Amino acid sequence: VGVFMDQPLEEVSATALAVELDVVQLHGAEDAKFVEELQKLLPDTWLIKVVHLPPKTSAKNGEGQLAQLKEKLSSYTSCDAILLDTAVKGSNSGGTGAAFDWNVAKHCQEEWGIPVIVAGGLTDANVAELVSSVRPFGVDVASGVEDAPGVKNSEKTNGYVREAKRARFGA
Repeated sequence: VGVFMDQPLEEVSATALAVELDVVQLHGAEDAKFVEELQKLLPDTWLIKVVHLPPKTSAKNGEGQLAQLKEKLSSYTSCDAILLDTAVKGSNSGGTGAAFDWNVAKHCQEEWGIPVIVAGGLTDANVAELVSSVRPFGVDVASGVEDAPGVKNSEKTNGYVREAKRARFGA
């Protein structure tokens, strides 16, 4: 998986081809035209578009997020999946440790048929709850398995993977 944030189309395509990426994750402000052009250049590569949602703050928040998200997703119909992450003021690249309303992810998959990868606020203590209740296509973690920014903890990482698998497969 190659993660790109606002790089030019030619750079994303050339890098993906040069290193034979299976998946390109677009984490920036790439628009629908960018995604469509990239799909033409990389027809055998999965495209995942990251969509940032506000943190969960109230029960009504989820409904507002769904309306916003439906509008955004209409621009990304050529993507193979979306990655929903939490946006926090002052950060637009994830790794915030904050969660959004997981019902939004469930709705995207069940009502709109979109494979969803969930990120944002996940740890070994809550990933099983997410996996068993939402059944996302995938889960993503960054700060939830770190001791300090950029410093991964192998015990937390192993626990996260174990809990996600347990919830999904009963392992």
